[in-house]
Amino acid sequence: MTNRAFYWAVPLVWASTLTVVSSAAEAQDAVKDRVNPADVPSPIQVIGARKTYTPFLYYRKTAEAAITGFLALRGEEVSTFPVDRYGTAYRAGFAFAPQMRLAAFYDTRKASKFVSFRADYEQDLPTGFVSSITPPTGSELPDQAPITAPIRKLGFRVSFGRAVHLSAGYTTNHFGLGLLANDGASNNWVPGSARFADNRGGDRVIRGSIGTGPWTSLGITAAFAGDAVMGDDVLLPGDEAQQGIFTVNIGHGKKTGAGIFIVRRNLKTPTGGETNVTAFDFTARHEYVGPHLTFSVEAEAALITGQTTVGATPEIPTQDVLQFGAILRTAMRARYGGTVLDVLYASGDNNPDDNKQTGFRADPNMEMGLLLFRYVMAAQTGRATATAGDPNLVGIPARGLERVPTRGAPTNTLAIFPRFYVRPLAGLEVYGGPLLALAMAPLYDPLNTRTSGGTVKNALNGRSGTTLGLEFDVGVRQRLLLGGTELTLGIEGGMLMPGSAFADAKGAPMDRVFGGRGLVQYRF
Repeated sequence: MTNRAFYWAVPLVWASTLTVVSSAAEAQDAVKDRVNPADVPSPIQVIGARKTYTPFLYYRKTAEAAITGFLALRGEEVSTFPVDRYGTAYRAGFAFAPQMRLAAFYDTRKASKFVSFRADYEQDLPTGFVSSITPPTGSELPDQAPITAPIRKLGFRVSFGRAVHLSAGYTTNHFGLGLLANDGASNNWVPGSARFADNRGGDRVIRGSIGTGPWTSLGITAAFAGDAVMGDDVLLPGDEAQQGIFTVNIGHGKKTGAGIFIVRRNLKTPTGGETNVTAFDFTARHEYVGPHLTFSVEAEAALITGQTTVGATPEIPTQDVLQFGAILRTAMRARYGGTVLDVLYASGDNNPDDNKQTGFRADPNMEMGLLLFRYVMAAQTGRATATAGDPNLVGIPARGLERVPTRGAPTNTLAIFPRFYVRPLAGLEVYGGPLLALAMAPLYDPLNTRTSGGTVKNALNGRSGTTLGLEFDVGVRQRLLLGGTELTLGIEGGMLMPGSAFADAKGAPMDRVFGGRGLVQYRF
């Protein structure tokens, strides 16, 4: 069956093509040094004299240190919809997702011109879901992740000028737009993004790395790394994964840049399956700042190739892996509004039982809308592990069945998601747009396809059409300053009109699905 291990690739933090400023003071300096019509207006100042967010504890002289915190609370509910051929329902109920994140760092900065040192700590205390929903039998169903307290960062970096950077310890992974490697933070909603995103989790490794740069006026960096994967959206209980990385980036800290990294990953499962794949990931970005608006374009594309025995059968002991995914994001932003367009492609696979695996899955934190991928496809594929794993129905379940659930990841799709936003008042942002999603291959359910003699059937035992659906999402968020801390309140809602891909055995499509959520985020 489809193996999520193929869809992972991990860069080094400093090789990301996104411009990342590590400290609050440097971020403020960067804003002061440019005139940008899309710069975000300050939130409403409710308490105190400070006009911008300030870390809870912050020190900067020859060295720099800070302690920061982040609290997020989310409550959401979705209407009832079917998840299998028998009409079993994913029932409406209230789900609550708390998150508290603490972080600290110490950086010697320019205390010495020859060597610098940085230490980082970051941990979620806690993260997960509490739900009133009694879900149907299955695995990796929406809103069912348990409450945990994972360490995200606990490590150090030693830099000898720009010549050599050495680092070791726990760290998070993010590259480009977060198509494959996503830290669960960089792709969240920010003013001017119009994203329907409230990420949880993130990808964590124990890493040792050596890098160099940036060099020349082009801002060239390069690095090697070795990772032991500790937790991500691919790894299942009992899995073990390691990977080696080589990456080169051009345009570090500039408005225009490009990067490539090559990752070789090995994954072993408790049942004896093994995956060996290589991922080639390319990314590029450009930003133009004009007198009245800014225009930006970013893109990322990944090709994954290799072999796996995870879904092995006596007839097909080894499967070839060849998968492709890409995302394009363009935006035009002015001070009081703008537009953003995301176009995502993920190759599909309508026959996971042959000698090829071609289905690509983006990282679940690459959120595309509120309902289609996060709920409907996640619930139906999660339910498939129960129906296709029932020995009374299928005898001996197929190997690799645990890899079927999408876990909310966008997959097997061409998704087009244009959005707009406006800022009618200080700190207030209204945003929304339609999501159109097409299927690149007919939706595949392992039980229904098996019992139909090999004819590809979806979870509702119907013949899948090419349209996944049309979803309309809208949201409102308000930012408030409370003595230098920042409080964001939000509400988002959506309606999904399922397409022909979700037709039942009689050819009738699913009924509409509705959902909404309230959000509270507090930075201190």
